[in-house]
Amino acid sequence: MNSKIRVLFVDDEPPILNTLKRLFMDCGFDILTAESGEEGLEKLEKDPPVHIIVSDYRMPGMNGVEFLKIVSTRWPETIRLVLSGYADTANVVAAINDGQIFKFIPKPWNDEDFKNIVIDAAEKYHVQEHNMVTLSAWKLIESLPIIMLRFDIKGNIVWMNVKAAEVFGEETHRKNISEVLPETETVVSSAYESGEATKILLVRGRRYQADAALLVKDGNKEGCVLVLDDRD
Repeated sequence: MNSKIRVLFVDDEPPILNTLKRLFMDCGFDILTAESGEEGLEKLEKDPPVHIIVSDYRMPGMNGVEFLKIVSTRWPETIRLVLSGYADTANVVAAINDGQIFKFIPKPWNDEDFKNIVIDAAEKYHVQEHNMVTLSAWKLIESLPIIMLRFDIKGNIVWMNVKAAEVFGEETHRKNISEVLPETETVVSSAYESGEATKILLVRGRRYQADAALLVKDGNKEGCVLVLDDRD
């Protein structure tokens, strides 16, 4: 991830763009500007990635909501904000409800409030990006050709990957280890005691290398992850 957040300001009045650049010059952002929605789309094409977009509402031709609607379709990961006078509030609120816009910044704005809103948007982007990375990692785990199961502290299966479901059946989910996989209880119990454990086991007639690891959160035991690698 590029650690420096890039912000695009879109407004048809160059003096306002200059004011915005001065306002945010000490915030550590990489600042881009555009004088129309059309130019904004060109900047998004030529200078990716852009993380946050702040657009004026009232502009000749394409207004700010129309511009951000296109952005939300083509670059949905961007955080989108609109600058607008109160006369346009109804249109802006509708765009917020449609998910096209993160927040509305009223004109005239308060400098500190404006900066805090954009900083909040930057934090939202970082959280959003972390979640996307986490989701990608879980998708990878789901597709691994080895069996993976997660148990809660009571020994109930609370998650399993695709391979586990193929081998043991979907109905195994939510059942207790003692009921459906009693052969694995010894290695899981050892992991609860020592943090991790490894053992060769015979599970439902097949030989597996079983690796179990304790899950801990805030100092409390939360459960266990079990990986079974087929050795037959």
